[in-house]
Amino acid sequence: MNDSKIAVLETLRQKLDAGLGAKLVAKYRGLADAPDRPNEWDKDENRYKFIILGALLMETGAKIESHDLRHLRRLASQVRTNEGFTIVLGDLGFRGPSKRQFLVAVANYQPGTRRDFNTPSCHTCGKTRQDTAQAPLMCGGCKFAWFCNRVSRRAKRRRGCHSADD
Repeated sequence: MNDSKIAVLETLRQKLDAGLGAKLVAKYRGLADAPDRPNEWDKDENRYKFIILGALLMETGAKIESHDLRHLRRLASQVRTNEGFTIVLGDLGFRGPSKRQFLVAVANYQPGTRRDFNTPSCHTCGKTRQDTAQAPLMCGGCKFAWFCNRVSRRAKRRRGCHSADD
């Protein structure tokens, strides 16, 4: 990460920690929890907005209260998940690997520590270099999936996602 991006993220983290983050969390958590949504798509959209806010807070290293982290974990578990490719129209859900990466980020959250969501994560467990101290390895078969170790790769293969020779 270059120095200018680090400086921008640090300035943003300071503003979020000074009260802006708490205001945004209160606003979007209220939308996510609103019981009077007309249909399931609106509920998912508002849940997803709160999850995206959580990811942005983690990306900057801003403070997130423990009760809000628990709420993010619960909402992320409720949002629709598509394991593979899907039509974009009406798709407000996670892809499976992204959801797993987000849940690992919530579980390992440390205030002041930035979370980089732009790095490869294990398709089986969601861990990144930040969690395992080593970069995930690209699948030799499909060149799309990443795995943190052989156990994760084999688990994915057993579910029929990869061939035995990758």
